[in-house]
Amino acid sequence: MDIRVAYCLPFFTAAFLILTVGVYTYSRRQTRGAWYLILVCLASSIWAFTEGMLYLGFDIKSNMLITKLQYLGIALAPPLALLFGLSMFKYEAWITRRKTMTLFAVSAIIILLVWTNAYHKLVFTEYFRIDSGQFPMLGLKHGVVWWLIIIYHYALTAILSIVLFRKVVFSSGFHRSQAGVILSAVVVVWVVNGIYVSGNSPVPNMDVGPLAFALVAISMAWGFFRYNLLDILPVAKAEIFDGLSDPIFVVDEKNRLIDINPAAESMFNIDATASIGQKIDDLLINYPELLRSSNAKQPNEISLMTGGRDQFIDVRVSDLKDRKGLKIGRLFVLHDITKRIVGEEAQRESERLQGVFEMAGAICHELNQPLMALSGYVGLLAMKLPKNHPQYEKIAKIQKQVSRLTETTQKLMNITKYETKEYLRTKIIDIDKSSKSNDTAD
Repeated sequence: MDIRVAYCLPFFTAAFLILTVGVYTYSRRQTRGAWYLILVCLASSIWAFTEGMLYLGFDIKSNMLITKLQYLGIALAPPLALLFGLSMFKYEAWITRRKTMTLFAVSAIIILLVWTNAYHKLVFTEYFRIDSGQFPMLGLKHGVVWWLIIIYHYALTAILSIVLFRKVVFSSGFHRSQAGVILSAVVVVWVVNGIYVSGNSPVPNMDVGPLAFALVAISMAWGFFRYNLLDILPVAKAEIFDGLSDPIFVVDEKNRLIDINPAAESMFNIDATASIGQKIDDLLINYPELLRSSNAKQPNEISLMTGGRDQFIDVRVSDLKDRKGLKIGRLFVLHDITKRIVGEEAQRESERLQGVFEMAGAICHELNQPLMALSGYVGLLAMKLPKNHPQYEKIAKIQKQVSRLTETTQKLMNITKYETKEYLRTKIIDIDKSSKSNDTAD
């Protein structure tokens, strides 16, 4: 076998394996985090494939062009891998539009600096031909920007490693295995890339980093088949959390907002992207009743003005604890009970009105017969007495009061609603407002 083929074949194999994972992932691209993984695979395969091309024996200028193309993969692979890890393991709150654009902007700057290196010599101070091996190779001397690129990529990989390590330590069972699969692959990348940066590559000036991504591809593919990596519970839990109609807040021990679902964002006009990490007291400063309820040990029912209308809210606060039973935060769940409260009030109104109906009916029944008798006797007296009789005027006044009592009983019989009025520091039924005959008159 030609020595060049022996050098190229591992890199081309790595590129093929990584690209295979990308194609497999594309068929499930609707799943959370899938697009980040597809782009990781594409960037990594470019990196591996171009590294293999460097050992096909092209001239120095061609190899330098290949190196520039290689940075299309090198500059994008680490930030895309970080975004995939954050998305996969429920750290979406960290993936803001501004941060994502910054990561891609830095990658674009790196690519631009590499492609314009001939004008500033900041990435590569010198490139030259190495003839000491079995075939000519490209030699490079690195400038200060190259080292800054290495530090930047190591920082991104370190963040991803910390996220994965936390999942391995603080999760259990399935989730620990998920994170462990990816973390093991990232550790391999750390080791292999460190060999190249330290100048201890088996072949001088050969970047063996792309070979690590062959293991990354195999590990991820195994994770997909063994653990169904892109379909599992974290995605389902996130969908449930986002789909709940009840507003939910998650805060840490320092009372900082950690997560919030769309229902809470809409109800309180809070932008999750801008609010994560802020004090919950500052975000809900206009809702003091809710803040007071957040410190209660038992469920509370409060009244809030949101969206221009009064709402009755059932507030339930639960402590969140880690595997050791230590309190790490709190969960606020708000349930709209306005319909229930309004229904209960309507029921009480109906019961009060029923009581009024029954009392009014009893009073009318007891008063009607005496009033009819009294009206008849008074009428007979009025007919027998002449108008100039000294008692006639008193009889007329009695007739008038009897008529008023009769009208009152008629109003009692026509009561249709519950209306009250003030009377001697208390409230009594307002017969005029409550009766149907008054409604007709109005």
